[in-house]
Amino acid sequence: MESLCQLCGHAYLTSPTLGCRLMRPSTKFLWKVIRNNPDLEFFQLPEDRPDLVLFNRFEHLDHDYGIVVEPSELPEDPYPFAAVDDQSAKVRGSCSTYHERIPVTELVADRSLEEVEQRFGRNRLVVVASQSMRNAALVPLSSMDVEAELNLSQFVLLERIGRSRFHGEITVGVQGLGVLKEPPKNLYYLRKKLLEYRLITKQGFCMRGSNGKNCQGRLYHLPRFFREFRPKYEVMIEQAVEITARPAQIPKVAKMSEFQRFIKWEMVPHRLIYPDAPRSEWIVKNTGQERSCRVYRLLDPKVSVREALEEADDENDPDGDGT
Repeated sequence: MESLCQLCGHAYLTSPTLGCRLMRPSTKFLWKVIRNNPDLEFFQLPEDRPDLVLFNRFEHLDHDYGIVVEPSELPEDPYPFAAVDDQSAKVRGSCSTYHERIPVTELVADRSLEEVEQRFGRNRLVVVASQSMRNAALVPLSSMDVEAELNLSQFVLLERIGRSRFHGEITVGVQGLGVLKEPPKNLYYLRKKLLEYRLITKQGFCMRGSNGKNCQGRLYHLPRFFREFRPKYEVMIEQAVEITARPAQIPKVAKMSEFQRFIKWEMVPHRLIYPDAPRSEWIVKNTGQERSCRVYRLLDPKVSVREALEEADDENDPDGDGT
């Protein structure tokens, strides 16, 4: 369910070139296309929706480690979660105003964009796709028979992930999948079923919360919106593994616990590393003791950083299968 303002905003996110055109007066063309589409209905909301804020979490990064940093203040969720299962109308999904909205399709079908905006404004009139159109947007044609097997909880989760488009939905953070109010174990099995049906994709995700602590989670997309996100620290760890395989200096990422899964360090006598060093080099003048060197040791030269990190994350799953 999108207002005209939100529809144009999401068009911009999906295709910036098209979106820029839609943000200008040529929105009239969009209105002519959608107002007579038999798979679309129009409703008036009881009150205006807030303006759509184009929030992109990937614009908020820790520049040292490349992980997402959750802002202390987030824009209001444009789609408050409220599950709907109207069997009489054969409609299901999530809509917080489903029982309050008023159908106005017949009132707007022959009106111009200016007339509609004058009567309803840009944030009170919403366009709603039919259930069949929404199903087709979420489920590939080759898997349409699967849609009927999804229960309500599975479907609204799929819908939530689909609405996120290229940004994807995360399992951590204030506006993560926790807004569905499902117990973590239930949510795990819901995601597992969607993964089994190959309706969604999964990748690891690390974010620094507003409390300053790092948290590990998952990032989910519909397959057609999939974008790989690799935090800088993961790339740095891979580079450090390669560097350590060839003696060299270790970057500051060595302080991270994830790094220490692959590389350990210890203090050893200076002459153990430099047996031919002169006395003036290995002795500490004030104490007369031998200097120590910090030595980094790669635990497994053949390790795959990505696979090892995923396996470590999977250990926290109830069934240990990384869902």
